[in-house]
Amino acid sequence: MLDKVIKFKPGESAMDHWYVRCVLDAKRRQATSLLCILTSMHRRVRDDLSPILDGIFPRFGDACKITASGQVLAKFQAAPGEAIRENLIGTTKQIEGAMRRCADRCKLTDEERKTLFQWFNDWIQEDKRAKSVEE
Repeated sequence: MLDKVIKFKPGESAMDHWYVRCVLDAKRRQATSLLCILTSMHRRVRDDLSPILDGIFPRFGDACKITASGQVLAKFQAAPGEAIRENLIGTTKQIEGAMRRCADRCKLTDEERKTLFQWFNDWIQEDKRAKSVEE
């Protein structure tokens, strides 16, 4: 199933793939917010990783919002049976830093890092930070 979503290198197994390594690194380090962000960024992969992620909470939704001050908000379920609600999960700087450190520990290539951050950008539903305007 993962092979339909992720392009594997010849001879590479799912457990060797950079994304799975990042998810497992976050899980091993009990970096709950990072783990939930990583698994929320790519829904189809998250569904295939459900055996690895069984019992992990909070569970984030399929998108996040960034406030004008750079705070990242996401809807999530904090525990089984709890209501899903929108809450602060960190600042963009905190999340980007955590993702960079994870990428460093997992020895991601430049291309893999670009993909990781592109998936994060794709997860952003709304970004209210100031945008520069080209003149």
